[in-house]
Amino acid sequence: MVRKKTVAESKTVAERKTAKEKKTTPEEKTTNITEKFKPGFVLGKFRKINIIVKKIWSNTWKDSTIDQELTPVQGATIGFLIDNSDRDLFQKDVEKEFNITGATATNILKCLEKCNMIRRESVENDGRLKKITVTELGKHHDENALRALKKIENNMFNGMSEEEIILFNNLLEKCVSNLEILSQNEIN
Repeated sequence: MVRKKTVAESKTVAERKTAKEKKTTPEEKTTNITEKFKPGFVLGKFRKINIIVKKIWSNTWKDSTIDQELTPVQGATIGFLIDNSDRDLFQKDVEKEFNITGATATNILKCLEKCNMIRRESVENDGRLKKITVTELGKHHDENALRALKKIENNMFNGMSEEEIILFNNLLEKCVSNLEILSQNEIN
């Protein structure tokens, strides 16, 4: 004997069929989530963080005129050069690391050289190539910058668990990756 389904059971089966037919794509799921918030809600938070960090950062260097002259990209360049000091580094390496043009890299390196943060020396077998090394002043700046960054980040993550910080970092990495893809699609 076949048992008849109740109205509630029939509805559930029908709802399941409809749900299976209406599978949403990841894009649709994301769109639905972001519709709950005003456009720009995330970018607005990034902007606020950026403004606050800039205020703290400039206050960190208020007593040092040389360090005040450096831009965040110039500071990051010094950090990159120090982190990779186990190998010879050239302008092309800076261009590749920061995804910048040759002209931009030239300007960054000229400013760092002018501030005595780096030194560029010709290579023996090719006078056109200039090996980049960080000076003692550049190393000192990097140490101060790392201390300041650590203080800022420790305060920013105050009250967050290690798992939350890792999740936050992973989500930011995903955002960066998604925006890089979008950027490439917009260019092509």
